[in-house]
Amino acid sequence: MGNILGDLLLTVLPRDRIIIDDIIFRLYYQTTTYILVICLTLIIGARALDDVLACFEADNTRNRTIELSCYIQNTYIAMKNMSENNMMDVNTPVTVHSYHEWVVKFLFIQVITICAPRYIWKFLESGRMESLVSNIRQPNLSETDKNLWKQEKVDYFTSEQHQPPSFYVYAYIFCEFLNLANVLLQMFLMDYFLDTVFTTYGWNILSLITTPTQDRVDAMALAFPTRVLCTLHDRGSWMCHLKINYMNENTLVLLWFWYAFLAFMSNINLILHAPVLYSRRIRAQQLQDLMLGNSRSEARVIAQSFNLSEWFMLCRIGENVDSIIFQQLVVDIDRQINSL
Repeated sequence: MGNILGDLLLTVLPRDRIIIDDIIFRLYYQTTTYILVICLTLIIGARALDDVLACFEADNTRNRTIELSCYIQNTYIAMKNMSENNMMDVNTPVTVHSYHEWVVKFLFIQVITICAPRYIWKFLESGRMESLVSNIRQPNLSETDKNLWKQEKVDYFTSEQHQPPSFYVYAYIFCEFLNLANVLLQMFLMDYFLDTVFTTYGWNILSLITTPTQDRVDAMALAFPTRVLCTLHDRGSWMCHLKINYMNENTLVLLWFWYAFLAFMSNINLILHAPVLYSRRIRAQQLQDLMLGNSRSEARVIAQSFNLSEWFMLCRIGENVDSIIFQQLVVDIDRQINSL
């Protein structure tokens, strides 16, 4: 499953030693994890370099004492939008509470939750694919060993005592739904924390391209203002640059477009599953695509004889072994089915 989309994305991700999922699944626990870790590293690095908050005197010199007090207070009044031409109404200021604190925590939680469906699938899969293909992937394997491996797999798929579990494919599809639900949940939570700014932010950015500069209002800049007023009860008000919000805003922009892309690809992938679930002809075609030569009749026989989980597991074997060996295995299975 996912072969159509997988061909388009094959160069994006590294392949596992043993393949137990498709390219769309790996976009979640590999690429998304890389993106989140890079964003976390940049934000934490900026904080480590004392690049969170900068407060200035009237002569534009930094006041470290004021910065420390404002940093501890963590409550600011946003004075200005990202756009130099859009002054905010000071009569309706926007209060900002510790945004630079929760972003790191939230991204760290996302790193954990985005990998959860992968570990659930690995638990349900229980190493079955590795046990089926690990021997045949060894280098310099003799023809005798190859034939023995093929005979074992023929027996595995045709013997009633050793057939693949019927839940195998449904467990995988369930985990794919978990991936989609997970990314939608992350978008909802970020939208909740940002007061409904996040959901439409990507579209707002695209609309800004055609909006005159003087009329642009950057919604995310209101959530992550970079120029703020810090008011201390005993020291008065100070104009400060909340510099970490440059990083926070750009991180959220990147995640919006990436999560929107993930949600779109997941929906398309799940839609493509539907005809496979109900059409044995399509299953036969996908099985044939993993083989060499003209093996349409063998693929058709197996698609007609195998249930969905058996077909799915056989296709996964085809993705993990040499095409010639897989071709021979399919022919042997077809021969065994016809002899029964």
